[in-house]
Amino acid sequence: MKYLFPHLLLILSLFMHTANSEDMQHKIQDEEVYIGDEFYTQAIKPIRFTKSGMRSFMRGVFNNPEYCENILPYNFSHLIQFLQFGKDNKHDIMYMMSIVRLFNNKLKSTRYITAFAFFEMMEKFPNMIEPYCVLSQYDDADVFTYFRNAFNAFLLKMFTEQFNFFKKDPINFFEDISDSLIDIIEKEVERENFKQMVLRFLENAVGKIIWCSIDQENIWESTKNISEQFRVLYERNIIDEDELDDLYKSLLAQFCHFLELSGSDLSLNVIDKIKEDIVGGKVHLLELDEQEEFIESKKSQLTRALVVTHAKIIARQQGILSEAICVNPKGT
Repeated sequence: MKYLFPHLLLILSLFMHTANSEDMQHKIQDEEVYIGDEFYTQAIKPIRFTKSGMRSFMRGVFNNPEYCENILPYNFSHLIQFLQFGKDNKHDIMYMMSIVRLFNNKLKSTRYITAFAFFEMMEKFPNMIEPYCVLSQYDDADVFTYFRNAFNAFLLKMFTEQFNFFKKDPINFFEDISDSLIDIIEKEVERENFKQMVLRFLENAVGKIIWCSIDQENIWESTKNISEQFRVLYERNIIDEDELDDLYKSLLAQFCHFLELSGSDLSLNVIDKIKEDIVGGKVHLLELDEQEEFIESKKSQLTRALVVTHAKIIARQQGILSEAICVNPKGT
């Protein structure tokens, strides 16, 4: 079984062979750190996937405290660049896992991420990870059916193509088969580990999403859009239905938390629009059945939060509730 190397060491090592004459033109000091406007200038530039370019990005941008404060909450373009580079250059699943883990750990140092930034990332994310999450064969099968079909196909191929070898040296023949079957299992374990890393990253990110109450029209729309991107992951067999339900629950819980803290800043039109969607039954986020009958439905959970929010809006309009219930991303 292969073990995952420390993610930063692995990522940097993958660029050793890409060093070329461009490196001679981008020499950097070992302790280079960008500050002030220079940091933001460097942060918006595309990553140079060379040895020196990677070192410069990691030391000067990614490790800068400003990155968690003023870049990652609003933009996931660096994550997408890393994943796109891995996909285009056919790097293995260990590279992709290292990238997702790297940004998942970075997210832990952010206080929030904007709903727009997360949705913008999710529009590209499924295409980046799909080749590493979906079985190359038997895509519609569960893992046990996959193994059975894969083993049967492999054994048939081995006995058909190497039957003479089997008759001549059966012990080594079966040792070869065992080694090959173990390789199939290891690849599947790596695939499952990567999928679990993806889920941890998404759960971590969803738990930090904030919405801006000033952007009245797009608050609920962005929530629905994010849920639809989760559905894309399900439709492409990247996650199963239970995992989709878990992501829906996390997203809805975060949205209800937003309503609790900042709902009185919204207009009644926004609340009415959400209620219309609930009654219309057009939002898959709310329509996916619960795993158990006695569990409160997502529709009921949101409806209850809207009733409280509606009351707060009315109270504020009548002067009963005077303070602004709002989350300021800067915490001021």
